[in-house]
This record gives sequence, C-alpha cells and structure tokens, in this order.
Amino acid sequence: MKDTNTKENYASSVVYRIYPKSFFDSDGDGIGDLAGIESRLPYLSALGVDTLVLSAITETDSERPEYGCTNYCRINPAIGTDEEFDSLVNAGHTAGFKIFLSLNLTCTSAQHSWFTQAMESSQNAYKEFYVWRTGKGKNGKHPPNKKRNAFGQNEWTYSESKGEWYKNTFGASFPTLNYQNPRLRKEILDVIRYWLNRNVDGFVIDDAYFAIKKIILSDLKPIYKPGKDFFSSGGGIFQILNEIREKIGRDFPIILYGKNVKPGAFSYLVSTDRAVGDSLYAEHLISNLTYDTSFCKEHFFRSYLSLQRSICKRDLTFAFEDEAHTRMISRFSDGADPAMHLEKMLCTLLLTSTATPSIYQGQEIGMRDFPLRKSVENLIAKDNLHTTSPMQWDNVPSAGFTSGYPYLPINDNYNKINVIAQANDADSLLNYTKHMIAFRKDSTALTLGDFSDHSKGNILSFIRQSDKEKLLIIANTTDKHMNYKVPSDLLEKEAVCEVSNYNVVSKQIFPTMGLRPYEVRIFRMKAPYLTIK
Repeated sequence: MKDTNTKENYASSVVYRIYPKSFFDSDGDGIGDLAGIESRLPYLSALGVDTLVLSAITETDSERPEYGCTNYCRINPAIGTDEEFDSLVNAGHTAGFKIFLSLNLTCTSAQHSWFTQAMESSQNAYKEFYVWRTGKGKNGKHPPNKKRNAFGQNEWTYSESKGEWYKNTFGASFPTLNYQNPRLRKEILDVIRYWLNRNVDGFVIDDAYFAIKKIILSDLKPIYKPGKDFFSSGGGIFQILNEIREKIGRDFPIILYGKNVKPGAFSYLVSTDRAVGDSLYAEHLISNLTYDTSFCKEHFFRSYLSLQRSICKRDLTFAFEDEAHTRMISRFSDGADPAMHLEKMLCTLLLTSTATPSIYQGQEIGMRDFPLRKSVENLIAKDNLHTTSPMQWDNVPSAGFTSGYPYLPINDNYNKINVIAQANDADSLLNYTKHMIAFRKDSTALTLGDFSDHSKGNILSFIRQSDKEKLLIIANTTDKHMNYKVPSDLLEKEAVCEVSNYNVVSKQIFPTMGLRPYEVRIFRMKAPYLTIK
C-alpha cells in the first residue's frame, strides 16, 4: 500500500506545512481552499519540497480549527469537498508529493457530537470519552486541583448540568479526550483507517504532551521499557499511538509534534524498534516564539546545537515557524538588522541540520507577523492571526491570495514581500531557499551525514560528513562584524566556499575569518576518501 521505507523517505525529505484557509483561494470567497492548494502544486514543485503537511482541514466550529475539531472524518466545508480533497491527493501524488494530515488527538471541540452526547445524560457512554472529576468543597464547585492548561488557565471546567468538572486542554471549548476508554480508542483507530483509505501518506500528531515523571532519563542512556509511570502527561496519546502501530501497522509515518518533551524521552518515542512515531518535531526551537514570552537569540542557537548533538538527531524534525507561533524573522529582527542576510542565514541553518527540515508557508519569502498589539483578551485568536494572515503571492490587491475580500487582513508589506517579486529577483530569499533545498538534496553529507560541533561563542561552526562528502558550515549569529579563528584541523587548502549569503571575494578558508553580520558560509572540504568503482 505504502512505501516500505517510509521512515527513511521522510527523514530525507523537505517538508512544507500549509494552513489551507490562508494559502490560496480558488473561488473568490476570501477563504483559502483545497482547490487553491492544488493549483499551487507547480510552485511547490519548483520550490523543491516533497512532503506537504495540511493543517486543520477537518470540520470545526472554532477560530483555532487545529484544536476545535467537530468531526475527524469530515472536511471543513469552508475549505473544500471530499472530491476536491481526493483531487488534491491524486494530483499531489502525480507530482511526486507525499500528503500528510495534521490531527490533534488530545482534545475535540465542545461541539463535537461525542461531547454533546456526553452532556445529555450521566448514563451516556460518550461521557467516558472525556476526563471528568468531582470537584472540591461542600458543593463540589471548586476545581479538583490547581493545574493549568496550555494557556495558563485552570485545566478544569465546571458543568452545571452534571455537577462535575471536565478537563480541558486549551480552554473550556476544548475538552480533553480520555484514552483509558477502549471505545474511544476504537473510534480513533477508525479515524486513522479512514484517512489511509483516502490515500493519505502519513500524519502529524499535533499538541501531544509527553512530559515524563518519576524516572530520570539521560539522552545518552535511552530507556526502552520505562514502565507505566513514564508519563505525567501524554500517556493517553502514547497509548493510542501504540495501538495504531500494533493494529494498523507501520507502513505509514507518524510525526509527533509534542510539547515539553524532554530529550531523554526522544529515543522511547521515535528511535527504538517499538517506537510509536517516526520523527519528533523539536518544539524547543520555537516554543518561546509567542508574544507573551521573551525571546533570546542565544538560547535559540544553543538549543539548535544541543538538538544536533542528540543521539536521536536524525529522528527529529526542525521547524523555525508554524501556524501556532510568531514568525521567526519578526522576533529576530528589530528592523535595524540586515534582514535579508539574517533570513538567509536561518534558512541555511535549517537546511544544513541533521533533522528533517520543515518550512511553514510564507517562510520562504520572509513573511512577517501581522502587526497586532498584544491583548490579554482573546489572546489565543490574536496570537494565531500573527502567522495565519494570507499568503502573499503578488503586489496586486489582496496580495493575489483571493479575487474577493480576504477572511483575514493582508499584511501591509505585501507589495514588497511576495512570491512574484522574489521570483524575478535572483538575489531574493525565495531563490536562495530553492538553491539551498536543491543543495541539501544533492548532498549525502546533509541528508545522511554525521555532525561534529566546532562552535565558539556567537559563531556556529560544524561539520556535516558522509563517507563521500565533507561540508563545513560557519555562521555569525550576531548583527556585528566578528572574527573567527578557525581550528587548525579544519584548515584545508582544497576547501572551497560553495554557498554564502554575501558576495565572497575569496572562497578559501583562512586561519582567521572576518564574518559580516549574520554571514554564513558553506565550505566543501576534501572528501574523506574516494570511492573506487
């Protein structure tokens, strides 16, 4: 049915994540749709990506559709029909793409039929699809505990009709599923089978919390059988993923987008023979990219290097942007930085990493956050709007996203930051990204090679090496001129600079290299040995 080498195929791919409502509108109603994605497949082919992740395509009643699913097996009618979905999948396969769906299996909308039926009667079996507790106090009207959900609110919501509290993940509108219930697990297995029968190639499981407890793990000593108390949260998701693997199979990739996953748990989730996933998004890289948290460049680069040193590095997925966080360039740059060089440096680091790289729509042209003031009220929806403003295709009205009135406002910078303008500019971020994707795919060092770190202070310096190829990547992560003293064992007369985000006068390596703000260079070193044919 699917490729037998799916895990390896995914690991060597370049992922492109799409938020359909904001990608391209084909019918002029102002909302991006599945037909719009299909019409842009030639653009994605030219970009060089080969795995498409479609976020939040199922039926929803929420401004945050990735959380508020009302039916796992029904396409959101705002973005298309079953026939349009099948057409997109078939066209995508013909063009050489793998099509993945992102699913949130942690919670549903409170308007999902499971939950509405659960609220009808205390005897209804659907009640056990969710997590309920008796409250504290004389009348039970105090929460069972003081734990907080993902947005810092109390994780329990009181139901007057039932006199009990249900657990929520992202607020009262998103009740948490109870995987201790075997009937629920059967329903979720049927959901996975349904989409596989629709020829989906794999899944990204979003917002899966895998926090560990009681057992202290070391990344250098993965534990294969940590026992039932391994997780303080996420145990239910682990249970259903394990059943998916046991009852449906392993011939399709499952990529975990986990929250708060400690490095010691990586191996158990994605790197053993019994792993429930095939790759894990390194959420550490973008976890502080929200407007209610501070951002530290140094911390970001330390995390980047640390994750590349992990024994599970090839089983990770690196993303610098997604629909749930702010745009990377908007947090890095205050407007005074040389943004183009910064963007190209970040692009280079993403595409020279040991992990599978994932690009979020618009990242390849340097789209910025939609400018909104931080607001305590409706923070979730406002934060989401920063990165889900429509894709900027052209400098015409509505940025070429729609011929109608867009469902979300267009960023005012669309006349400068758009696909058409950058496609016609040889020095643009878009064309640099195309070049870097092609460079990665042609490089065994980048797709299969080892990693060794030679970084010093604010200069990232590392080797990517296979048995046929050796590359040295050097990057200045500051907005100032820096000198880098190259370690003597990296000085090779034969080394040649093949990629840089600046014009390079000399392509050789020197003992001391002057690097301009956010400058990055890739040197091809003497190959480890020549293969004799």
